[in-house]
Amino acid sequence: QVDQKVDPVDALGESSHRNDAMAAKLAKDLGAKADLQDEEMLTMNKALMDLIMDGDFESYKVMCDEQLTCYEPEAKGHLLKGLDFHKYYFDLMQGQQGPSLFGSQSDSASKKEVRQTTMVAPNITWMCNRQAAIVCFKRLVQAGVNTIVTEESRVWEFVGSRWKLRHFHRSPGAS
Repeated sequence: QVDQKVDPVDALGESSHRNDAMAAKLAKDLGAKADLQDEEMLTMNKALMDLIMDGDFESYKVMCDEQLTCYEPEAKGHLLKGLDFHKYYFDLMQGQQGPSLFGSQSDSASKKEVRQTTMVAPNITWMCNRQAAIVCFKRLVQAGVNTIVTEESRVWEFVGSRWKLRHFHRSPGAS
C-alpha cells in the first residue's frame, strides 16, 4: 500500500525530473496496489518514464511483463517481444555520461544532461473490472533546448500481485 497521497500535479510531470530512487520507490509501491485510482495510474506510468530516463533497467524490468510487446520508432515498424531490445538502449545509456535515449550528445562527457518528461492530455480507459488499463498521452521530453514529442499508448494489467506493462506503442508526435 502507498503510505502517502500522490500529488496529481507532480504525477502529470509538471515538475522537475525525479531522481531514480524516488521513481523506483513509487514504481514499487504503486505497482503492488491492486485498486489504483486514476491519479495513481498516471503516477505509476510517469514513474516508468522516469526509470527509462534514469537508465534504471532493473526497476524497469520489475514493472514490465517478460513478454512485453511494443511498436516504437527504433524497431522500424516491427513488433518487438521481450526486454532484450530495450536492454540494449539501457546499456547504451549507461555507457555514455551525457546523452539519453530522448536527448542529444552533450559537449562534455562528464556533464549530465538535464531532462524533464511531461505527460500531456493523458486519458485512461479501465477494463476487466479495473484489472487492466490503457493509458494514452502525448509525451514531451525536454533535453537542453530541444523538445521531443511522442504519442504513446501503454497497456497495463494487474498480474498476480503487481501491475505490469504488457504492451506499448510509441510514435513520433507532431511538433
